[in-house]
Amino acid sequence: MDHDRTPYEDVLSDALLRLTRGPVTFLLPILGGPLLFAAQCLGVAKFDVHEARIVFISSTLPDALRALLLLFLPFTIQTVGFVTALIAGHYIRKRRWRRSLGFLTAALLIEFAGALFRYGSSVTEPLIILQNTGFIVLAFICGWVINANRCQALLFLAVLAVILIILPVDPWLFSSRVWLPLERFQLSGEQVDEQIEGYLLKTTEDHFMILTEYSRRSYLVDKEAVTARTLCRSVSVCSDPVSPRDVQQN
Repeated sequence: MDHDRTPYEDVLSDALLRLTRGPVTFLLPILGGPLLFAAQCLGVAKFDVHEARIVFISSTLPDALRALLLLFLPFTIQTVGFVTALIAGHYIRKRRWRRSLGFLTAALLIEFAGALFRYGSSVTEPLIILQNTGFIVLAFICGWVINANRCQALLFLAVLAVILIILPVDPWLFSSRVWLPLERFQLSGEQVDEQIEGYLLKTTEDHFMILTEYSRRSYLVDKEAVTARTLCRSVSVCSDPVSPRDVQQN
């Protein structure tokens, strides 16, 4: 063990060494990937098991990879930020002021990089800033106040992972964020015209399968009934509509 390092660095170093040398490296994505995507489908469907099953079955492998990528990368980046804050706090105990300041600065930068990746322009909202800064400060204080050994460091890292997965405003594991672009579908029928805001899950020869934004219910819509489609940043902010028939003609 390098006595100049913190126990958190030792635990992470050992974990990375075991992952790169053991069979878990190959089994983790094979077994964990589908389970993580199933959890994401539950979050998207607001824990309606029937709807989550439809979303899961309707999604393709590229859809699942995009969903996991958009979740896994920011979660990994933010986790690194929190662990860096723990290390910064522990170096305060050793009176390594310069090293502690360097780790704390890195923790804040890493944390907000992950938040920017996850929330985009919404990262400037006060609640999101408070949430992410609060976790960094909490991790820093824990590393500073508690003189952890290797076992305690392992426990802290496990608890930290659970906190990051469950407690954020939009939990990472059961996030309600959909990996598909939001669209507005203009429908024309015999009796009434209407609009649906949602996500295109699947396209068949005659129908669109659409997951609505508000109710998170899936519907099969006849292609002939869709007169225009519009990409949206939000339900109230959409671009100019595009006619599916015009696209097919071009």
